[in-house]
Amino acid sequence: MAKNYSSEVETLIDAILAQAASCLQDKALLQSIDWAKIEGDKVSNLLKTLDGAGKKAPPWLLTALISAGHQMDEPRVERLSLPLKFLNRLNGPADPDTTTASDVASRRIDDKDVALALVKQMKAKGLENDALQLALSNWDSSPQLMRPMASQMKEHSKELPEAKLRVLGYSTTHPFCDDLEPAFAGAGFRAVIDEANFGEVIPELLRPVEETYDAYILFLDAQGFHAHDWRLDTGASLQMLNDKIDLLMSALASFASQSAHPIFVNTLPLPPTPAVGFLDQHHGDGGNANIKLINERLSELAAQQNHIVLIDSFVAMSAIAPTNWSDPKMWFYGRIPYSAEASRALAGNVAKAWRAEKNGPPKVLAIDLDNTMWGGIFGEDGVHGLQCGDDFPGNAFKAIQAEFLRLKNQGMILAILSKNDPVAITAFADHPGIILNEDDFVAHRINWTPKPQNIRELASEINVGLDSFVFLDDSPHEREAMRALAPEVYTPELPDDPAQRPGWLRSLTKTWPIRLTKEDAERSSMYMARRKASEMQSSAASFEDYLAGLEQKLILEDVSQATLPRIAQMHQKTNQFNLTTKRFDESDIKAMMDDENEMVVLGRAGDKFGDHGISICATIAIDGDKADLKTLLMSCRVIGREVEAAFLGALLAKLGERGVKTVTASYIPTEKNVIVADFYGDQGLTISANKGDETIYEWRYGRSPLPASSYVETLWHS
Repeated sequence: MAKNYSSEVETLIDAILAQAASCLQDKALLQSIDWAKIEGDKVSNLLKTLDGAGKKAPPWLLTALISAGHQMDEPRVERLSLPLKFLNRLNGPADPDTTTASDVASRRIDDKDVALALVKQMKAKGLENDALQLALSNWDSSPQLMRPMASQMKEHSKELPEAKLRVLGYSTTHPFCDDLEPAFAGAGFRAVIDEANFGEVIPELLRPVEETYDAYILFLDAQGFHAHDWRLDTGASLQMLNDKIDLLMSALASFASQSAHPIFVNTLPLPPTPAVGFLDQHHGDGGNANIKLINERLSELAAQQNHIVLIDSFVAMSAIAPTNWSDPKMWFYGRIPYSAEASRALAGNVAKAWRAEKNGPPKVLAIDLDNTMWGGIFGEDGVHGLQCGDDFPGNAFKAIQAEFLRLKNQGMILAILSKNDPVAITAFADHPGIILNEDDFVAHRINWTPKPQNIRELASEINVGLDSFVFLDDSPHEREAMRALAPEVYTPELPDDPAQRPGWLRSLTKTWPIRLTKEDAERSSMYMARRKASEMQSSAASFEDYLAGLEQKLILEDVSQATLPRIAQMHQKTNQFNLTTKRFDESDIKAMMDDENEMVVLGRAGDKFGDHGISICATIAIDGDKADLKTLLMSCRVIGREVEAAFLGALLAKLGERGVKTVTASYIPTEKNVIVADFYGDQGLTISANKGDETIYEWRYGRSPLPASSYVETLWHS
């Protein structure tokens, strides 16, 4: 460590250290010392002085010492956070624990000095990937973390999937574009950014859409969009604002109707200073009233157009004081509408929305029981000793259960993952304060098996990947074990205070949907129906008896505007039962719907246990008496029940009614669709050609057998 203090200052510091026990109450003296300039033996003497006075070094002092590069003995850091413990270990000669490094790398670190020290030490100890991940995880609040990782960031970006972005704005967008690069890198993408000309929003939205971009971003600000003219009376001013809003909404609607890609638009933050004093909320000249009007129109349009994704500026910037949302000097200097901190926050939320657009939110929420689902330990406190009710802390646990229900209603599947006596499941029926029911959970593992092993079994049972799980557990040991042994599972840090957990879960952007379909809302009931069907299969005398007992029905219909989002979602996400894996989006499918020579058909499956919703679909191109089955794909939840045979047979019959004599269909193999390699052949179609990996099959009306299933009743809904 550098010894940079002058001899006079060093003498003064030595005097302070000698009186450290007396200085603890008056922190200012000890806090003013730059501990990186203090030799290790003096720090040791400081701690001995405190020990001799019968006083423990407080957490704030230990934090300062560790951040400055000093190492404490293990007992002193026992109660500190895991990142601080890890930094303390990095300060010594021992090799770092790579599992803990990965854990720490994904965390938010509130103390900027600790975060910077961690990044530097992790890099110095050869943990460069983890150091970069930590810097990216905390970049929006601590941009200085990226400086020591500049070269690593450059190399890392080369390996990320590319996101080509076009950024529009009424004011200067360049600082925001600079922020998009680390924001997207943190979300797992390499942003390639193209800025439109200054202020050219409407021309950009109205000209033919360039499909070279993966997404557009409208960086919206109030002053750039509408500078209030105080020479106009209220009525004329309000009319001018409405005209501008109409023009923007019309241009956005035109863009969304043409584009196959999303446009992200931030809402406008409400101004912290009013334009019309106490009247600002409702007066025609009120800043708050005007901005609420703009935001309401944006919300209405986004509800109608799936390609418009709104970024809530208030949510994005909620951790920043409203007076710091903008920097007046930067506005007057260069028409830069938001402060550096606010710009980073908006860029971060756009990146998270892009990640959700590409990957979707996780499908399964796996929840621990004791001190997570409820307060207390079932095996020790018994059912009626568990805390869940109307008094604290039981009301906090009741509140987070309501959040679990919220996520269930938004398409997440709930599962239980608990080290407990299996009889603990009875708490859901026997405890009067618990608002969840056993049937709210599609699956559970309540036993003493390690949770990483249990979650793998759950993934197999539900038929989803481990990367579809979010795991919530109050135990840091269980979280660490899950991160080490099942790293694909998203395991966030659950707040220690139960009162903080409901709000924390709402703010967990990993769970936020970009859009919701009817099937999303009903997903849990569909999986429950699937589980009951599986239970029936295990007890059936034969597979044929099982299929006969399901009482399956399949309703076919043409895709409509209402069902279009679900069909696009299936084309983007389905991998296993997908014969060609062609990734048609909404605009592609809408074009087929509008073409009289194309068909887009869906099938709604159901059985005696419940509705499985839209489970299968196909797109067909028709040319006279010939047709080509471009895509055929089905949800994994109904695989193996002959729904696919019934759907294909009904579809081919319908094409025959339209005068089609010959139908071609292709199978293009991928790593994940091997289960359908023989599907067309098994249904009676014959191979007509091979083009590289692609196998082309043919079906002839009246000559080839019509696929069918005696276990699925089919009908067309007009």
